[in-house]
Amino acid sequence: AKIARARLIPVVVDMEKDRDGARELLALADVILTNARYPGLFSGHDDLVTGMRAVLKHGVAHTVVSTIGEEGSVLLSRGPAPNGLWSCPDLPKDLLSFEALPSEGDE
Repeated sequence: AKIARARLIPVVVDMEKDRDGARELLALADVILTNARYPGLFSGHDDLVTGMRAVLKHGVAHTVVSTIGEEGSVLLSRGPAPNGLWSCPDLPKDLLSFEALPSEGDE
């Protein structure tokens, strides 16, 4: 993460539980992805958003996204969103589709 930051490469961390060095790594991340439990483990708060705020304040990250199962995810950002908090409901699986994109030069 230190090398990536030195080269101006964004650092994205997916955190599910505290491990040795985890908090040091979080402090270097630009974007932090978590499950619904991790912000509470990190902060000691039961409220997801309060925990996410603590994770966001820990370092230089501009965004924390916590997945909340079938209900979707919650995004907290230092950006211009109202209060920096967004909620995204889970999309029905029949709305999701993936296509292979053509390689450069393919027609």
